[in-house]
Amino acid sequence: MLNVSKLSFGYNQKFRYTKNQKLILNDISFEVNRGEIVALLGINGSGKSTLLKCIANLLVPQYGEVKIFNKPLKYFDRNTLAKHICYTSQYSQHQSDFGFSVFESILLGRKPYYSFSPSKSDLQITEEIVKQMSLNHLVSRDIGELSGGEFQKIILARSFAKRPDLLLLDEPTNHLDIKNQFEIMDLIYQMVRIQNITAIISIHDINMALRYSDRLMILQDGKVIFFDRLSNLKEEILKDVYQVDLQLKEFNNRLYLLPTKELPEVRN
Repeated sequence: MLNVSKLSFGYNQKFRYTKNQKLILNDISFEVNRGEIVALLGINGSGKSTLLKCIANLLVPQYGEVKIFNKPLKYFDRNTLAKHICYTSQYSQHQSDFGFSVFESILLGRKPYYSFSPSKSDLQITEEIVKQMSLNHLVSRDIGELSGGEFQKIILARSFAKRPDLLLLDEPTNHLDIKNQFEIMDLIYQMVRIQNITAIISIHDINMALRYSDRLMILQDGKVIFFDRLSNLKEEILKDVYQVDLQLKEFNNRLYLLPTKELPEVRN
């Protein structure tokens, strides 16, 4: 469903055709199938957000291309592409219009499908999403009254109301407590399965990635160093990327990451 081929990107456009350019992403290629959840891992500055923006067509790579359904993104008009791809940044909360009710905010996900006013079908789809995600108790609330966890659920609901083929989420559990992190990831997992769509999720919590994803993609120095099923992940790969002593343990047929680094010595 998604094909990324030899993609390279650097922010310094001045040196576009020289070897001196600092590349954030360097010769990245991979394919993702419909219905998959891919967790995108890597240290800060490894290029995770940049990769998502290139896939969403928010950034144009210097080299390579991104295709959906074997068609390059450049051949889609903006509105058609918005129906296929939904990108949610980690800063969505600061971009929201706090004058909307929860229902109106979710309904905005249908915007690529109407010009002036939503159709009966748009309203029905929004109501269906509200029901599927158990948000009935919030629909009449003002968006500005919500907690961080509630707000993130509404942002997700808006994304799923669009019914995209590809969902790109940049740190959807950022700044949330552990209860809300599980609730958000549960909703993503359930709705991706219900709608049979593809999701790529940039996330820092490796255990969350291990719990909810079908495959892991790990970036290091702008390159993909691992893209495979969880069963093929090795401790050495994570140790090399994160420079931390750790162990991978299996419990109830799931992999979990345990840090083994000793506490620092305190000297008076």
